[in-house]
Amino acid sequence: MENTASPARGSRFSPAKINLFLAVTGLRPDGFHNLVSIVAQCAFGDRLTRRDADGGAAEDSLEVTGTDVPEGAGNLVLRAAAAFRRAEPKLPPQRFKLEKRIPLGAGLGGGSGNAAAALSLLAERMPGMSATWLGGIGAGLGSDVPLFLQDHAVIMRGRGDRLEDLPESACDRLSGLPVLLFGPPAAMETPRAYALLRARGTYAAPQWAEERVAAFAEGRLSPEELLFNSFAEVVEDRLPTIAVVLRSVREAGIPALMSGSGSACFALPRDDADTETVRGIVAEAWGAGAFFTPTFLL
Repeated sequence: MENTASPARGSRFSPAKINLFLAVTGLRPDGFHNLVSIVAQCAFGDRLTRRDADGGAAEDSLEVTGTDVPEGAGNLVLRAAAAFRRAEPKLPPQRFKLEKRIPLGAGLGGGSGNAAAALSLLAERMPGMSATWLGGIGAGLGSDVPLFLQDHAVIMRGRGDRLEDLPESACDRLSGLPVLLFGPPAAMETPRAYALLRARGTYAAPQWAEERVAAFAEGRLSPEELLFNSFAEVVEDRLPTIAVVLRSVREAGIPALMSGSGSACFALPRDDADTETVRGIVAEAWGAGAFFTPTFLL
């Protein structure tokens, strides 16, 4: 997970995230949704490297290895570089290489994390940019991008762009917590998940959401007791095997939840036996195409 940088080249870890608590509280006038969430980053993720392009290069380029993702201008890494360059035109053309491990459409923040990693690497290349300035660029690329410019668990509000630090004691309770990430071969597009939730109209009460977040921050709720996701029912209706797998994991006494808008899920194992139990349930439900990896929270 080490990050390295020099004027001409750099490398940065791009972590996955999980939403331990995600309450969507209603539709905003701008068409987005308000939410209240506690989000933590994982020790599992992608890696992005960059270097100044050779002298003849006229534009940024991106090479992707691992999971099949678009390498063109629509990729969030190149979009982040373009947004950075609009504010800092002296930035020379860059060559990026993305080692991709986070699955697509999983609710683990892979693309947003990649964009944040690109912004951080470019800020190292062109120093002097404030964290506020960088966060503003990130928010313009996607609601989750500013989250990945942080290095600790946070509370997210608004459409995800308003961040608040958790108390240090709460971060300490999360740091190092073992987590199992798993999911089906099928992806779930975030706009589709929001559309399904909007059609159902089952929003969480804002006061209830804030009370839960406060209880966790103050140490009155454990991570296991905190777990909640507004998207759970609508995505499980669309991908019903998620509901089957989560029910089996919970019946084994292991706390589990879908992350973000899906389709990936996570469990909080107590020991190696729990890990093997979840591994078996996932393999039986989704076979060789399933995603499964043990990790821990940063």
